[in-house]
Amino acid sequence: MTALRAPESRGVTLTELVIVMALATLVMLSLTSFYFASQSTWLDASTQALAQQDATRVTSEIAQWVQQASAVDVNTTDPLHNKLTLSDKNGNQIQQFLWSPVDSLLRDGTGSVIANSKVMRFQLTKIADSLLVLDLLEMKSADGRLVETATTFARYNRP
Repeated sequence: MTALRAPESRGVTLTELVIVMALATLVMLSLTSFYFASQSTWLDASTQALAQQDATRVTSEIAQWVQQASAVDVNTTDPLHNKLTLSDKNGNQIQQFLWSPVDSLLRDGTGSVIANSKVMRFQLTKIADSLLVLDLLEMKSADGRLVETATTFARYNRP
């Protein structure tokens, strides 16, 4: 007589399968939460960078026009949002920078938007005839954070 032998088992048991599935689920959950956290951080940084880029664009644009102007006039009727008018040596207006109350954007004299970020404050001070100080340019990023900038412009084209 031949002895009965147990067949060789080559598969996985249900217990092993459940343990592997539980571990795979834990790994996937941790990777997903890490992905969403890093995505949120990236979006925050991107909107902040866009607002900073807009602030740089505004200051560069103003600097370019101030250097060409022969006269600078700052209208401070609205203390938070000043109006800057630049003129040539004949007194003709060559450029203007003003805050629009309709959409809170900074516009030039033709009504064109200079930057897409909303402007919360645009405050200027004229010092003597050759210096213009941007005391505060406060822009709001898409996620609501504020970007502040301040600088001084020198006027080279004096009469």
